[in-house]
Amino acid sequence: MAHPKRLTRSSTDRRIFGVCGGLGEYFNIDSTLFRILFVILMFVFSVGLFPYIILALIMPYDYQVSDAGQITSQRGFQRSMSGHRQDVTPADEDHWSDF
Repeated sequence: MAHPKRLTRSSTDRRIFGVCGGLGEYFNIDSTLFRILFVILMFVFSVGLFPYIILALIMPYDYQVSDAGQITSQRGFQRSMSGHRQDVTPADEDHWSDF
């Protein structure tokens, strides 16, 4: 079964935040067209900057999303999209070497 496509910011095709690169990868269109669209919306209709900032805030980077649909933070921790929490306490309580 194929994994569904996820809308993510691009870490390779980026100029500012990678939003246009991510949109281009998602829709399989050249990202330059999305950049031109945002510039036109910004200068002609004065609304291009607001949606770009919103998308930059809510879209994760492509390297943060694994194939299993989980989002990985910059520190390498993963959180499930379902909200299920997993107990990570070691079985032997005496091996807390970090403290």
